[in-house]
This record gives sequence, structure tokens and C-alpha cells, in this order.
Amino acid sequence: MAGATYAVIEARNGEGGLAKALSEKPDIITLDLVMPVMSGFEVLTRLKADPRTEDIPVTIVTSKRLQEEERLELAKSASGILSKHAGSREQTIRQLRKALEKIAEL
Repeated sequence: MAGATYAVIEARNGEGGLAKALSEKPDIITLDLVMPVMSGFEVLTRLKADPRTEDIPVTIVTSKRLQEEERLELAKSASGILSKHAGSREQTIRQLRKALEKIAEL
């Protein structure tokens, strides 16, 4: 994975993200929980409910201060949860690389 390059695909909101997940079949999804049109919670629920996207790892990267119940619920479906408050850009990149390495092992 060292020196690997990645293509980043962005969506304006959760609805657009779902559409791109279906059409582009990304290796990993980074998902904010606070978005217009559809919350990240709803996006995650819909991704995991669809057989075409259920196996795509999703890492939550959000500024939302999570309640313990929310964190526990997200941990059931997300491959990781990163707070924009607590981490650095480098920490986020390390987390995403770890998730991609797990995919490569499969």
C-alpha cells in the first residue's frame, strides 16, 4: 500500500453519495453524519441494507459530538469513527489506510 495512489470521488449530500456508491463501487467511503438532504446515519443504514453496497467499508469522519448510544450503534456498521475535533489530517489518513489494507487482505 505504500506509495499507492487513490482517486477521490465527492458527493454534495447523502442522496448523491448513495447514488455514487452504487455507480462507482468505491473501495471505501468516508461519511460525515451532518449533511443536507439526508443524514449520515440514514446514508449508513441504506448502504448496509443494500446488497450492492453492504460490503463497502465506511469510515465516519464527523464534527458531531456523539452520544455513547450513537457511537455504539455506528460501531456495528462503520469500520471506524473519527472526530474532526480530536484528530489531525494525518490521523484520518492513517485510519483510511488501515481500512484499505484490510480490504487488500480479503
